[in-house]
Amino acid sequence: MIEIQGVCKAFGGQKVLDDVSFTVGEGSLCGLVGPNGEGKTTLLRLASDILRADSGAIQFDGQSHRNNPAVRQSLFFLPDEYYRLPQASPRTMARFYAGFYPAWRQETFDRLIALFELNPRKRLMGYSKGMQRQAYIAIALACRPRYLLMDETFDGLDPAKRNLVRRLLMEYIAETGASVLISSHNLLELENLCDQFVLLHRHQVAFAGDEGELHHTMTRYRLVFGRPVSREDFAGLDCRQFTQAGNVVTVTIGGDPDETQAALRAMEPTLLESFPLSLEEIFLNETEAKGDDLTGLFG
Repeated sequence: MIEIQGVCKAFGGQKVLDDVSFTVGEGSLCGLVGPNGEGKTTLLRLASDILRADSGAIQFDGQSHRNNPAVRQSLFFLPDEYYRLPQASPRTMARFYAGFYPAWRQETFDRLIALFELNPRKRLMGYSKGMQRQAYIAIALACRPRYLLMDETFDGLDPAKRNLVRRLLMEYIAETGASVLISSHNLLELENLCDQFVLLHRHQVAFAGDEGELHHTMTRYRLVFGRPVSREDFAGLDCRQFTQAGNVVTVTIGGDPDETQAALRAMEPTLLESFPLSLEEIFLNETEAKGDDLTGLFG
């Protein structure tokens, strides 16, 4: 379990993380999502002890990673930009990391390198960004960490390799019960992969919960009325998006779906339909609801 407790971090007086709290359960894959610049990478660096938080705490199964070799040997951070020794090959870097991780499994590394169709003796500097990423994913999983932190892991991977990495992560968690925190600004990469999500917006947690809870936060409805209606008729509801064509209304509403449907039925529409939103649609609605006022921008 990874526990983020009231974490704050600022650089030069500019707040990057503001009282961020959430938990990644054992055997869980948590997606850390949000626009660029919201502090996702900073949070991962704090969790890996590269940076120190201004306040708050980060614990791994109740223990701090600071000056704690047992936790550090169970924690692996896979950054967006990788460290490599000069002229190093995947095999060279594998030997380097094997010296720090007692749970290292060479057989796992060899099989993963073969799955990724990489030459373990070729210099990493001769690989594309996507191929370098695959090599380091192989290293990370061969270290068999209990806590795995991953930053923009799918960036630069082709569709086939993205699918392979998704399968590997699910299999790894199923076999080891690891806690995995993976960041991305591309929500499509994480949908149907993560069982938990944390949405950062304006450097705070806008949502933290499981996938079911996330999809429970808002729903799109289509209503047909036998009488004229306007947006004012929906004033008591948390309307995020509203479009109307005659007596047909399409509206996205936040809040409990059962309570919302009861309120909509009370309006006596001749037709009421509900549609689930994708993760990206929920994210956009959530951030726009808390976002910028564009009124008069070009006036």
